[in-house]
Amino acid sequence: MVSVRCITQGAPANVAYPKIDISRNQIRVLRLHHGNRDDELRVTLSVENLSQDSKYEALSYVWGDGFSEKALVNGTEIPITENLHAALRQFRHPASARLMWVDAMCINQQFTSERNHQVQLMGQIFSSAQRVLLWLGPAADDSDYVLDYIREEHPADILLNLKFRFALHALCSRAWFTRIWIVQEVALGKQDPILVCGQKGLRWSKFVRFLAHANHILRGEIQAPQFPYAKFKTSWRQFSSCSRPYGTKWHEYLLSHTDIENFIHVA
Repeated sequence: MVSVRCITQGAPANVAYPKIDISRNQIRVLRLHHGNRDDELRVTLSVENLSQDSKYEALSYVWGDGFSEKALVNGTEIPITENLHAALRQFRHPASARLMWVDAMCINQQFTSERNHQVQLMGQIFSSAQRVLLWLGPAADDSDYVLDYIREEHPADILLNLKFRFALHALCSRAWFTRIWIVQEVALGKQDPILVCGQKGLRWSKFVRFLAHANHILRGEIQAPQFPYAKFKTSWRQFSSCSRPYGTKWHEYLLSHTDIENFIHVA
């Protein structure tokens, strides 16, 4: 075990990290202990070798600003961002622990050599995860309304409803969609990822199918502003190619039915 400064920015804290052997494909995973929604977050870090038999779930999210929340990690209280705090509270089970990989907590951000080593493993980390969880953030701007409608597979004439269209645009304008890394995080998963916003969630493939159809109808009106389209196109082609060995039915659907012009308006 190594005692280091806090794994995040903010007030210093001594955290006992299980040591990673960077000569091997090792990562830390966190055990998110059970609790009710308002209970203190308790996490235990451990080391495991990357394997297709791994049982952890990988979290795709935006760090966010403001290290104003706390979590108890290996017995030490550390500061974490509001967005990560909200995500862990949402994904925590009330009666059993959950095994997860979360970059801000599983990588020792203070050691450049370790951080660089773990970044190189990022593709394997997400392809080895049992499932990828996509966290958009807390509910806001009628996001519940949008996800409920898409999940229940109502007719697409809802796109004529201005309230729905404004809410859909707000959802697709969230910071998560501006991260180039999401292409790899979504494409490499073994299973159809679960997209979650607040307390609502649905399968990524269902979300993409709806938005591809919406984009066709609305001719790009729901695209996120200032999205780096050219960079995204290049990244998508690269990640599509490297992720084919991990292809699942939902991923093959995206590759064969959703062209890049539609997909860039989705993500």
